Amino acid sequence: MKERLPLLAIVAIAGAIMGWSLPSGNVEVALTAFALAWLGVHYYMERLRKRGIILEDERILRISEISSRKTIQVIAVSMAIAVIVLSRFKTPKAEGAMIALDLALLAMIILQMAFYAYYSRRM
Repeated sequence: MKERLPLLAIVAIAGAIMGWSLPSGNVEVALTAFALAWLGVHYYMERLRKRGIILEDERILRISEISSRKTIQVIAVSMAIAVIVLSRFKTPKAEGAMIALDLALLAMIILQMAFYAYYSRRM
């Protein structure tokens, strides 16, 4: 458990910096904090792996894959229901939200197809 503390610290610091910088309009600072946090977590995980400390095994990775798939399925169904509900309203805001949801669903479908094609060749 103590091996996870530096990871939590990196994410907490990056989150604090992003939380401060975004409302003040400093998108560059937020993106830099995100990138540095990602690199820091990656570097730390590699160091742990080289020392023989494994934080994720096959079971944890499989659980993560299943939970991610189910989360995306629930979000996609919720977005589809939201599009149906918004289609009943004839205001410009509702139409804009419906178009945004439609485009997000389309992007999800295209990404899923692209990842499926990539991993079907790779595995």
